[in-house]
Amino acid sequence: MAARARGTSSWQDVFAEFKTQTGLFARSTFDQPSGSNPQIAGGMLATGEEYMEFLKALKDGLLLTADSMTQLLADRTASVDMVFSPIVEGIGGGPGLGEDWHYGFGLWHECRSATFSCVPGTRVSSPGNFGSYPFWDRSKGYTGVVVRQGVSGTLARGIAIERAVQPIVEQWADC
Repeated sequence: MAARARGTSSWQDVFAEFKTQTGLFARSTFDQPSGSNPQIAGGMLATGEEYMEFLKALKDGLLLTADSMTQLLADRTASVDMVFSPIVEGIGGGPGLGEDWHYGFGLWHECRSATFSCVPGTRVSSPGNFGSYPFWDRSKGYTGVVVRQGVSGTLARGIAIERAVQPIVEQWADC
C-alpha cells in the first residue's frame, strides 16, 4: 500500500526515499525474507544505534507534524474485539505475554494487564517477531531499543530483557 500511495514500484523504493529524506537508517535494509516481501514487522536489519537515532527523531518531533503524531498515537483497537494478538498469545510458536495491549499505526499501546486499563500513548512500542524491542516511555520521557538476532517467534524475549533492567533504566531516567 505504501509503494502504491507513493507511486513507486516497491517497498524498497519507499524505504530508500525515507532514508534520503531523513538521513536515518543509512545502513539498514529490509531483506527478510526477501526484497519482494520485506516483512515489515520483522524484516529490517538495523543496528541499535540507527534505531535509537530514529526513536530520538520521532520523540523530538522531527519526523511528524503534530497532527500526524496524534494520528500515530491514537488507539485504533479500543472499540474492536481482538480475535488474535501476538502479545497475548504469542507468534510463530513463541509465548505471548498474556497482556492486553491495544494497537495504533505501527505501534502497540502497552498495558501490563489481562484487560486494557491503561492510558493509550503512555508507553508505546513495536516489538519484532525476532525479539528486537524498540519502545518509547512517553510518561517518563525516554526511548530505548533491545536489539536481538533471534529466531522467528521470540517477540517476548526482547520485552523480557528490557523488563529485567527497567528498574535501573528508570532510576537513571529520574536523574
